[in-house]
Amino acid sequence: MVSKIKTFDGKTWDIDELEKKAIDDSFYYGYLGQNALSSSSLKLLNKSPKAYQDSLDGIQKNSKALYEGKLIHQMLLEPKKVKEVNVIDTTTRGTKVFKEAFSENQNTFTKKEFDHCESIAQAVMKNKVSGQMVKFMIPEVPKIGLIDGLPFRGKADLLSKDLGNIVDIKTTGDLSRFRWAVRDFGYDIQAYIYCELFDISYEDYYFLVIDKNTKEVGIFDLTEET
Repeated sequence: MVSKIKTFDGKTWDIDELEKKAIDDSFYYGYLGQNALSSSSLKLLNKSPKAYQDSLDGIQKNSKALYEGKLIHQMLLEPKKVKEVNVIDTTTRGTKVFKEAFSENQNTFTKKEFDHCESIAQAVMKNKVSGQMVKFMIPEVPKIGLIDGLPFRGKADLLSKDLGNIVDIKTTGDLSRFRWAVRDFGYDIQAYIYCELFDISYEDYYFLVIDKNTKEVGIFDLTEET
C-alpha cells in the first residue's frame, strides 16, 4: 500500500498526515482543491479544460441548489456548522437586505429556504433506516490516494468501518428519476473514485437520496455497469 503521495505542487506528503489535515474543510477544499483531483474536478474536466481552470481560478459559480444541498449535509453530518449559517427573514433572494447579506457571507439563506432544508434533514432522521445510518456511521471521512498515478481526494459522507460501507447523501427533485440523475450529474464518477480510494467494492457503496418535494427517502445500490 502506498504511504506517500506527491501533490501537483511537487510536494511529497505522508498520506496519514495529509488525511488528518484534510479533516479541515479549508485545507480540503483549499490546498487539496488546487493540488489534487476529485470527482468534482473530473466532472468539470469532462465538460471542458476551461471549466476546470475556471474553478482553480475561483470563477466557478455555485447554484442555489448546491448551497441548499451543502446546508442539508451540514444539518445531518456537521450540525455544529449550522450555527455559522446566516438566516435572513425576508421573502426572496431578490430583496436588498438579502443581497447585501449574501455579498458579505455566501452562507446566507432566507428563512423559508432554511426551514425547507431543515424539514428535509428531519425527514431523513425520522426514516428508520436512514436515521440509523446517520446516527451510527462515521461522518465526513477524508481519504487521499493515487488513481492511475494521479493524486485524488475524497470525503465520504458516511462510513461504516466495521462493514466497509459508504453511504453518499444526495437530494433530488424527483426520486423516481434518480437513476438518470446518477448519469446526468456524474454521480457514477464519484462512486468509482470513492470505491478506489477506500478500496471497497461497488456493492458496498450506497446512495441515500431524499426527494426535496415529497420528503420521500430512497436507498440505492450500484451495479457494475454504473
